[in-house]
Amino acid sequence: MKAKQNLALIDAIDQVYNGSDGKELSKKNISSIRPSLRIIAKYLGVSHEQALLFSLIVMESYKGDTINLKEMCRHLNVNTSELIKRFESFVKLEQKGLIQSSANRHESSEIVTNKEYIANFDVINAIIQHEPCPKIKKQNIETLLEAFGEIYSLNEKLDDSKITRGDFHDTMQKLIDDFKRFHFFKELQSYGFNLQDVSILTYVIWKTLSGHETVDIEVILKNLYPSPSVRMKYAQELKNNQSNLVKHDFVEITPSRFLNDITLRVSTKLINQLSDNGIHLDRKNPSKANLILPGDVGEKVLYYNPSELNQISAVKSIIKESNYSSMLDRLRSKNLPLSVNILLHGAPGTGKTESVLQLARESGREIMKVEISQTKSMWFGESEKIIKKVFTDYAAYAESAEKAPILFFNEADAILGRRNEFAGASNVRQTENTIQNILLEELENFKGIFIATTNLASNLDAAFERRFLFKVEFQQPSVEIRSFIWKDKLPFISQQDAFKLASQYELSGGQIENIARKCEIEFVLYGENLGIDKLEQFCNDERMSTEKERSRIGF
Repeated sequence: MKAKQNLALIDAIDQVYNGSDGKELSKKNISSIRPSLRIIAKYLGVSHEQALLFSLIVMESYKGDTINLKEMCRHLNVNTSELIKRFESFVKLEQKGLIQSSANRHESSEIVTNKEYIANFDVINAIIQHEPCPKIKKQNIETLLEAFGEIYSLNEKLDDSKITRGDFHDTMQKLIDDFKRFHFFKELQSYGFNLQDVSILTYVIWKTLSGHETVDIEVILKNLYPSPSVRMKYAQELKNNQSNLVKHDFVEITPSRFLNDITLRVSTKLINQLSDNGIHLDRKNPSKANLILPGDVGEKVLYYNPSELNQISAVKSIIKESNYSSMLDRLRSKNLPLSVNILLHGAPGTGKTESVLQLARESGREIMKVEISQTKSMWFGESEKIIKKVFTDYAAYAESAEKAPILFFNEADAILGRRNEFAGASNVRQTENTIQNILLEELENFKGIFIATTNLASNLDAAFERRFLFKVEFQQPSVEIRSFIWKDKLPFISQQDAFKLASQYELSGGQIENIARKCEIEFVLYGENLGIDKLEQFCNDERMSTEKERSRIGF
């Protein structure tokens, strides 16, 4: 009996689809398909009008397609306004889980007529297999964590244009009302949080649970507020501590001079509240990912030319904690910048990077290392944000660090070079200029220890020169220093051979270390140390590869 009834149901849907083609939704026009509508409505538990709309959607879904209001209007030969008047029927069908909708990504997702509809596949399968209409089970949210996940998923749908802002606000309000059964959400109500506050707070909580230390406010607000001026207003409220989220100490703002650079992170108060509700957050510092601890740096003997040694010794003395604290007091009393900015420049392989590591080890300071090549994003605008965030992360971490950490820009040639002042510069060059201007401004207001390394100091912009207190030039090691390095790296060679190699081959310390590594590999493979002839061959190979590299990059 059920099979016969469902066969009639398939026929009924087909008759409604074909019988409504080109006909307006008047009682007279739909009289011929009323018996079919009665069968469909009874099966689904919906009104005749909803049964008609479902039939249009399900026939397109059979073909694997979606259908929007505009296409339905063409099918029925009615004005769009006629269907919009019946929009409540679409809402009811969606609430019952019989259909699903998404906003058309190619047009404005705020326009109702751009919503795409498709029938629930479980319902379609039940119709095809001649089974009763399945009860669409709504997922029960039983824990606070699931509640956070549900709101975050809703935010993601808005971000992906799968729902309109109107649908987002309606659904969000229903979720908030439903989640008041959780003590946490009930408590939020007492603080006077609006829908946007709850959405932002939940987003920050979920991102923190997912391993993010901070959340860019611009990412959140662009979804919630279509108007740039409204987004700016809300960001201003956050920065001025006028937002309920900040006033009631639920989120903290990382230092920033620009509104669109504000980042949020969960507060200690919020962490404690979540813990009381069974959710435990481990808020790490935003800089931990690129942090080098002094205890992780192995001790290494470095050989310097006399001029380098004098300047490195001065830097080492300044960043010693007792001297550093005294220096800050004196600078503060004279209203001078509270920073030690250091530039290490010179040829590759001369020990610049290793010197920074050893300075950190000896002074007991942590290093926040930034590889500049990683900040040059392919998307215009992102590089500037990354540079700003580096300094805000440093400032946030320095506040809680026992000693001022070292902010280390490794291989900073790309952003320390001369700025292009000519009109008509390429977009890439204009972006680099913007990054340089941001860096200059950040260094002007920087508080802490900043060290940058570069191979091209001759191309250094004059504005950067003024911002470095120490500028240490690393030259190729002298014959005497090279001899020391050879003996240090290869203790098995004689002093005479060390001096011979140092005299014949003008190699950097890094190149000599490369050869020493090759020697270790040879020893593992063959069980014996290399003679002077093999070492000379390695020296020639190293020198030739360096010359080829210089030729390739135009030195």
